[in-house]
Amino acid sequence: MISAAVQHHTTRYSDCGLFMGIFMLRLIENTQKCNLRTVAAAKVYKHLVEECNTYLKGDSCGCKVPIDFTSCDSLIALACSMITSKPACMLNCKETQHISSLITQAFLYSIPCNSSGVSCFGRTVTIGIEGQSVSDSSVFPGLLVDVPEMFEPADLNRLGLGSGPFKVVLFNASLSGDISEIGDVILEIHRGVDPEHDLLQQLLKLGEQVVKDKVRLFACQKVVHPILQHYLRKRGVVVIERLGLALMEPFVQIT
Repeated sequence: MISAAVQHHTTRYSDCGLFMGIFMLRLIENTQKCNLRTVAAAKVYKHLVEECNTYLKGDSCGCKVPIDFTSCDSLIALACSMITSKPACMLNCKETQHISSLITQAFLYSIPCNSSGVSCFGRTVTIGIEGQSVSDSSVFPGLLVDVPEMFEPADLNRLGLGSGPFKVVLFNASLSGDISEIGDVILEIHRGVDPEHDLLQQLLKLGEQVVKDKVRLFACQKVVHPILQHYLRKRGVVVIERLGLALMEPFVQIT
């Protein structure tokens, strides 16, 4: 449960979860030292959380800082104050200023430009690379997608060519050609018919139409048949499979 709680926290807030993990373990440790029953401790901590939330949402909260969103300087200053409060980062003044600017830039990218109803901030993902200088850090707007191992630099060049947008096709169904994934149905198969071969032929017909429509990016939530992948890649189509359910909605929005 502790591991699941930390993972949920890091997924939601995109930080390392160190403070949250230490704080949670100290609460459990203090509960044991005070010989509190688990039910009583849970009620106390729940009450404290509610009190903290009420205070943070109130107008008298001392943690709130007035920010002028018409000026980036105040946002950068706020980011800088947070970084300088963490000496373990071991950043000099120039690096602190650079990271503060990047944090502000990433925050502004996360704000939706045009949205009706309740707005939802975008998610910012931080990727650490060992051996690189802090000054090499940068912000990239868009959607972070895990690509297959066979993904080559030529594929990126193929997507980057041209100034205009390129065609994308996205599937949320499996394209593996596995007949067992059809579901709990009864199939009537005639003698001499190979259902898996026929499924593959249908997939290749789909691939022919994709190439004919000049699609440059072929994406699928689940698995794509290796032969279909090979067919598409040989004809210059970039294939990304196993996107997963979590990336489907943002992928649709961004394309």
